[in-house]
Amino acid sequence: MAIADGVAVKYGLHPAALKAQVSAESGWNTTAVSYRNGKPIAYGIAQFIPATGKSYGLKNRADLFNPRKSLDAMGRLMSSYVKTYKAKGDTEAVAYRKAHIAYNCGPGCVNKQAIITNPKNAETPKYLRDIARFKKQFEPKPTTQKPKTQIATAPVP
Repeated sequence: MAIADGVAVKYGLHPAALKAQVSAESGWNTTAVSYRNGKPIAYGIAQFIPATGKSYGLKNRADLFNPRKSLDAMGRLMSSYVKTYKAKGDTEAVAYRKAHIAYNCGPGCVNKQAIITNPKNAETPKYLRDIARFKKQFEPKPTTQKPKTQIATAPVP
């Protein structure tokens, strides 16, 4: 998880959001493989499709399964999506929602209201719920330190 924290800082992302996304994508399994119609489609901790991975420097299977390279590519892609949606006037929360939708089913699945435009895609609503659930686990816990009591001292005569 330290790699994910570093990637989040490097690309200006919220660490809890990135770690929640990794949890939803692969459960932190660096050798994860996702299948569609019985064929492998996405690989590694960040679950990149090879063609998308190549666009972000993941040149081969070994790169797809390399957590450092794969998480860095995920950070760059998510940062790009978040910046794009914020530049269009979206709030940060909406920009992240749209970025997560785009990461999961492609930028063509996002509309202005951050609603999934492909009704046949049943996976993405679950993906968004999973990210929200995992994010709560990664949010920093508020500190509950008791205030220090000061002992009053009288000046020595």
